[in-house]
Amino acid sequence: MSKKLFKTGAFSKQYGKNIGIPLLLTVLLLITITRGYAQTSNEISIVQGVFGDAVGLNQYVPGSTININITFNKNTSGTITALGLTCLLPAGWQYQGGTNQPPIAPTVGTISDGTNPLEFGWIFVPSFPFTLSMNISIPSSAQGPAQIQSQALYRLTGGQLYSNIETFNFTGEYTGTPEGAPEGTPEGVVEGTPEGTPEGTPEGVVEGTPEGTPEGTVEGETTNTVQGVVINSISRKPVAGVTVKISIADKQSTAPVVTDANGQFSWPNLGTLNPPYRLDFTKRKYKPKTVQPVNAGANILVELEPGNIQVPSKPRVYSGPRSVRIAWDTNPEYNIAGYNVYRRVVGSPVWERLNNPSAQPYEGYIAGLEYEDKTVQPSTYYQYAIQAVSDVSRYTALSPASEQAKGQFLTVFFPDDVAYKDPGLYLWEKDPQDPQQTRVRIPVNSKSVYDVSATSIQIDAELPADLLLDMDNMEVEPSGITVGMMISANAIYTGAGVYNVRIAAAGVEGGSLYGSGTLFNILAKPNLSLEDTRCAPLHLIPDDGAGNGVILYDVSNTGEINSQTKPLDLELEDGQLCVTGGCIHGDADNNKLVEAADAQYVLSYWVKKVPGNECIMKSGDINLDGLVDSADSSLIQRWLAGKDITPPKQKGLSKSYDEYLQDILWLADAGSLSAEAILAEMEKSDAAVNVQLSEALTGEPGTQKTISVLADNVANISGFAMVLNFDKDLAQVDSVELGPSASGLELVYNDDANSSGSLRISAAGEENLGTKGDGIELVNIQFTMIGNGGNAELVLAQVRINDIYAHVPMFNDPKAPKIISQEPTPEGEGTPEGTPEGVVEGTPEGTPEGTPEGVVEGTPEGTPEGAVEGEGEPPSNKVAVPDVVGKTEEEARSAITSAGLVVGKVTQEYSDKVPKGKVIRQAPTAGTQVDRGTAVDLVISKGAKRRFIVSCGSGTTSDSSHIADMLALGLVSGLLLLRWRKVTPFMNN
Repeated sequence: MSKKLFKTGAFSKQYGKNIGIPLLLTVLLLITITRGYAQTSNEISIVQGVFGDAVGLNQYVPGSTININITFNKNTSGTITALGLTCLLPAGWQYQGGTNQPPIAPTVGTISDGTNPLEFGWIFVPSFPFTLSMNISIPSSAQGPAQIQSQALYRLTGGQLYSNIETFNFTGEYTGTPEGAPEGTPEGVVEGTPEGTPEGTPEGVVEGTPEGTPEGTVEGETTNTVQGVVINSISRKPVAGVTVKISIADKQSTAPVVTDANGQFSWPNLGTLNPPYRLDFTKRKYKPKTVQPVNAGANILVELEPGNIQVPSKPRVYSGPRSVRIAWDTNPEYNIAGYNVYRRVVGSPVWERLNNPSAQPYEGYIAGLEYEDKTVQPSTYYQYAIQAVSDVSRYTALSPASEQAKGQFLTVFFPDDVAYKDPGLYLWEKDPQDPQQTRVRIPVNSKSVYDVSATSIQIDAELPADLLLDMDNMEVEPSGITVGMMISANAIYTGAGVYNVRIAAAGVEGGSLYGSGTLFNILAKPNLSLEDTRCAPLHLIPDDGAGNGVILYDVSNTGEINSQTKPLDLELEDGQLCVTGGCIHGDADNNKLVEAADAQYVLSYWVKKVPGNECIMKSGDINLDGLVDSADSSLIQRWLAGKDITPPKQKGLSKSYDEYLQDILWLADAGSLSAEAILAEMEKSDAAVNVQLSEALTGEPGTQKTISVLADNVANISGFAMVLNFDKDLAQVDSVELGPSASGLELVYNDDANSSGSLRISAAGEENLGTKGDGIELVNIQFTMIGNGGNAELVLAQVRINDIYAHVPMFNDPKAPKIISQEPTPEGEGTPEGTPEGVVEGTPEGTPEGTPEGVVEGTPEGTPEGAVEGEGEPPSNKVAVPDVVGKTEEEARSAITSAGLVVGKVTQEYSDKVPKGKVIRQAPTAGTQVDRGTAVDLVISKGAKRRFIVSCGSGTTSDSSHIADMLALGLVSGLLLLRWRKVTPFMNN
């Protein structure tokens, strides 16, 4: 590697501004490398592979493109501190980029001068082994012999070291069959019989069987050969397991062959089968391809195109005070490998990729259905889009753009319309026999509180006095999100036709909030005497800096609770209270009645069995989280049964930490997922909801198989929604039934699963499952294997759960369900059940006994055992998971991405041993060999648990209220500036 690589202005401009100390040290090490101290060694070795038209004949095709793969292997236990690569190309040959390109690489379009090599450098040394791939275009004017030469440069603790030199020599350009040669004559065979050739020898064939002629070939017999390489047309990687048939006049004339791990195929002796030939290439997940005519002696490069996949649906965005979180629904295909997330500033046409922006679309993708964008700027509006990627490198166009999200702002809002005379879920009948007990439920909501570790919340609002009565008897109930918080509220008539309502809520533990949707429910007595359809505003009062307005305090940044903590930046959205409205809350099917059919309609809407209607979002989204799903069905069912749709209030005020713990235990037993999550954080217990399939969907045609969806820790689940994708050409759904523990739920699934290959299931009930333990059967699905049978690659692609209070854990919520994937079948896609391990699907019948397991007959010696059908990537695609335990989150992210992996789910836990901000544990564990692009989940320490002793009074005036005690503790931080009059505070007691 030359000195100029590190002295260019381009490097300084690109990396100089943001370079950190570790990065700077690495660059300095590389600079030292370029200054000499050279010593040849073998701690690093490379293997160079060259692919392209006529490469197999050691020739190139002018005007074509070739692919160069450099695989790096580490042969020492020592630490490689710096790494680079030089690749010398013939003059005029042009670098066109590639895959797995390091941070320091030539500019795409660089043309070689034949003297100075292309130079590559790694800022952080990747995990070995790994492969660098380059695409090189050959000028149409190229002629004569040519050479490609590569060598790695590296450093351990001393000076610069060199790997072996890998050289590929071209004898010249490929020009086709020489002029005058008979059609089908192998290139290089001269027309005409040499003088002295025995009579009867075919013209053009030299007497004597050349060395290497296959055994059994009769001297003088024509030997027709065809060979080639199959590559993925997108990634340019070789494709293993492709079935190649050769025929004449559309009739198969010899046994098919299957490409090996390097994508190669060959017929070394077609005997008297005369050209021209037709070659047919087929492989699952790829589009079939026919190449004709093909002459004898041909060595062809075939580009196989991956099958199409659908563009993802529009993502949902959740804007919080520190980030924007993005979630999306799964694609319906069974072979989706992951997704990419793109962002643009509203008004700009330019989309930027957020996850691994320098990688190709089919590399460095996200394995899940969620992403957290921590790079948003305050007050900037963004839109997001999703791109799907298949496991054979096909990628889609971008999805429709999301709604706008404002950077670093938390939105608190009232519903657009709350109608209290409609017989819907806004009408809270405390006693149906006593109309005087009727209440209107006015929800106060948030778009997202996933970034909030709340110590205190103040909601300051104005409600219309002419539509509400007797506000002294107002009540405030928590939601599935705020369960466990202490709540106090009061209402004051201001004399201006409005009631001023103030809610104070405090989290004794300063614990994290998780969720989107309703935070609190204001229950007030409505004015039922009004007959018209009038509406009046529900107004949220902005923070005036003097303690009035909607204010949320948080300890996520400081880790401390004090009155000086800066409130979060908020956006407020008003709504209106109406006597009657156009869409009845809970009337999902829009027939003006709320009944059991509506709970069923909500489930059917989620599985796409019904199209919805103009009212569906206002009538079906009961918990106001922006989705109509099983959580809303559970609430409708509970409302119809006369059961509470808000969590119970705590039995009493917390007097000590132990008593607070008892209250949380009581709430968890009452069915709250949020309380269960709080409890798990406090006691560091396992509350994870792991969901998995009971087994793989494999078998011979006609085989019936029942696959169960199993889950752990589901006691507090009252509903779920899931998507399972499979190869519809190999299996079909016969029936879906609820498991024994979930038999009391309402179940719906889509009718078109066998035509779409995507089974959508949704179930909900009015009570939680109440079943404890691991491996609980949620559903049982019966399949029948069809077609050719084999492995239908059933995948559990998406799971959502909810409790009876419509809390839906997502993102970093400890109760967010985690899908445990089935171990991939090592034999490759579509391998029939019972096929010996390592045997590639499509191995020709009659492969000699003793052929190494997994190696197709004809596979070149040295091909790794177990090469499987699929993308055909060599074993070097595996990388070791780095050890990031004890590192900061930033350090861990850098190490993971540098290893060619992606950061998965990041959650937080309290720890008495691991300092705040550092990694407690990771999954997979360090040293595990995984595929590139695999997600590594992290658990980050929140530091030692803060424990408070709370003691509250019990007065009924502003001078002796619970609120005063909350103020004294600093939990509300001086939020409540009560007016001087006697009020009755209402508390969860």
